[in-house]
Parts: sequence; structure tokens; C-alpha cells
Amino acid sequence: MLQLLKSDWIQNSPVFFSPIKLMQAKLFSLLILPYGIELDCQMKQLLIFTQQNFNQIWERSQWIWKKHYFL
Repeated sequence: MLQLLKSDWIQNSPVFFSPIKLMQAKLFSLLILPYGIELDCQMKQLLIFTQQNFNQIWERSQWIWKKHYFL
């Protein structure tokens, strides 16, 4: 599971954040960061970014989906 989340998020990271990828990153940060497992620098920066900006990205993506799919 750890390898799946890491490879999916880092290697295939899109410009547009889908809710599944956001939830994967959120779940990954909740499972890994509290235990102090050493991660590479890129992964740490990604998890910190995700933790701090989760709500903002989620709200923006909801607006985009509503605009394109519900109007």
C-alpha cells in the first residue's frame, strides 16, 4: 500500500488534483508522518503541502467540477 500511494502520487502527479489523489495523500500523511518514518525530501515536502492546502485545493476542485459538469 505504501509503495502504491508513493508511486501513484509522485511519479504520476498531475497538475489537476483529483479527489482520489488528495485522499491518498491525506491518508498517507496520517499513516506515516506520526510515526516519524524517514521519507525522502520530495515526499516530505509533498505531504506538508497537502496537509496545509488540503481544504483550499478541495474547494477549488469542487468549483471546477460544478462549473464543467453541472452547468
